Amino acid sequence: MNLKTLTLTVSILLLFSIALNIYLYYVSTQLQSNLENAEELIRSLNEKVLNLTSSIEQLKAERDYYKNLSMYYIGGFSSNTTGLHLSSRRLTALAVRMIPEGFSYRLEGITMNITCEVTPGEGRILVNTQPRMGVDFQSAARTAVEVASKISGVDLSGSDIIFSIEAPAEVYSVDGPSAGAAMTVLLLSMIYGEELNSSVAITGTVMPDGSVGPVGGVYEKTLAAANKGIKLILVPPGESKVIIYKTRERKFGPFTIIERYPVQVDLNNVLEGKAKVIEVSSVSEAYEYFKLQQK
Repeated sequence: MNLKTLTLTVSILLLFSIALNIYLYYVSTQLQSNLENAEELIRSLNEKVLNLTSSIEQLKAERDYYKNLSMYYIGGFSSNTTGLHLSSRRLTALAVRMIPEGFSYRLEGITMNITCEVTPGEGRILVNTQPRMGVDFQSAARTAVEVASKISGVDLSGSDIIFSIEAPAEVYSVDGPSAGAAMTVLLLSMIYGEELNSSVAITGTVMPDGSVGPVGGVYEKTLAAANKGIKLILVPPGESKVIIYKTRERKFGPFTIIERYPVQVDLNNVLEGKAKVIEVSSVSEAYEYFKLQQK
């Protein structure tokens, strides 16, 4: 092989080597990009699973509420008395809303103002929401009126009762019945002519027997209440300790997997003295806490 042929052969091999390296670099870049996309997809799927789990828990709470409501409900409390005419009062209630994040969402607790007005009428129960909310408060309001009438012994069939619920932003929550306990406490305060302490808030459904039922999003709600300056937060039985989800990273070769894992937390520890969380089993018990905080 002469020098010219050798030079040509080396040049061809060099060019082939350069082309091969360029190709391998391109392939490795594509693989890296695919790995990053796969990690992002896994992260998104984990987030969706977490959100779906949270939604399922809240939907279960709503299902249990309506199930118990159908079991307890027998009929309204009725008699013929003159309608009451009471001035309106306001109470802080707690709720959650969904904040979109990419292809998923997260829950955020918010505080709402509930105002109640009672006027002579025909036993109508009305609910007004501002802004328009994607939840149904009507069933909770009706149960609240029935329970308040039963506890106080005051007939409300000759009165129209209007609940106005005002939130700082749109609320699309799956636990609309959680305002029931607050509505009942507010109406009782009007019947008894007693003011309620503004540093107390409650979240919980109200059953026709006066018991306080479970709700979802308690963790987010208590954080929002404490940030609003609420000092005492009343929650349903068994919900002062809740399950939250934390994240951790795990390496599998070139892959980084972000996992969500459940942790039980005590809300009183989470709030670190900013507010106190107490479980209440009935509306009557909750009402006493509102009164006791004034003494």
